[in-house]
Amino acid sequence: MNYLLAVRDKLRPSSGAAQVAAWLLSQIEDLEGTCSYSREALLPIAASDRNIDVFVITRPQSFEPRRVLWLAGQLVENVPSFDEYFLSMVDYNRLMHQRLTEG
Repeated sequence: MNYLLAVRDKLRPSSGAAQVAAWLLSQIEDLEGTCSYSREALLPIAASDRNIDVFVITRPQSFEPRRVLWLAGQLVENVPSFDEYFLSMVDYNRLMHQRLTEG
């Protein structure tokens, strides 16, 4: 398994979410071995501000365009499309809202 070199307590860039996502992605030592895509084929789209999770989308010129990958030291999930990723985030937020409102 490949792990991110960064740990939660290390200093991270504070200049915005895009920079944090790019920084987290840059910390994966063997990215191609981790997810089968080169750095040039990936665009960071989201990152956690509490842990090492980063979400990337494959660029249109990659061998499988517009897939969303969830990386957290290793490949957690490979979602076939941005639409499916977005809907899963909506479902997750609904679940979190339900848990918070129901106690």
